Amino acid sequence: KIFPWTFHCPCALLTVVCVCQKNLPWRNAQNFDSPLCLHSGTCRGTTVAVKILDGDLNDEVMEDFKNEVIVMSKLRHANLLLFMGLSTGSGKLKLVTEYASRGSLHDILREKPGIDFKGKMLVAKQSSLGVFWLHQSKILHLDLKPANIFVDENWVTKVADFGLSQLKDDIQFA
Repeated sequence: KIFPWTFHCPCALLTVVCVCQKNLPWRNAQNFDSPLCLHSGTCRGTTVAVKILDGDLNDEVMEDFKNEVIVMSKLRHANLLLFMGLSTGSGKLKLVTEYASRGSLHDILREKPGIDFKGKMLVAKQSSLGVFWLHQSKILHLDLKPANIFVDENWVTKVADFGLSQLKDDIQFA
């Protein structure tokens, strides 16, 4: 085990089927030079997203990854990306989550500007519900942007990317 807190994905037979994040409908061009690569895979017959870190895993990258796993393991809400497990095999860190087939809100708005007003309001409402749940749970996201909001096949938005998030016991809301 790489970390004492590591728990492994229940998907013992995780199969990664894509080669790199540019092959997925949800991609963030800012990450092409990082040790991060996004893939899709299957776990017990279900399509999943697999965030793989390899290469130069310096202390900062490792701390962000550890933080993301800790925060995501506490999340259970329809508008937050579901954490499914972690694998540390082959010297790579793999974060397994639900797969949001429509991609990031950033890509949807950029590539498909035809989303009508009602659709935009639905995305805003669902994203707000996810963030409200985070705040009620004393979690600050700290990196909320369209590239970190994903949309599934049913147009349900999922707030994602919790690497910069913080757990705060002393959050006070007005």
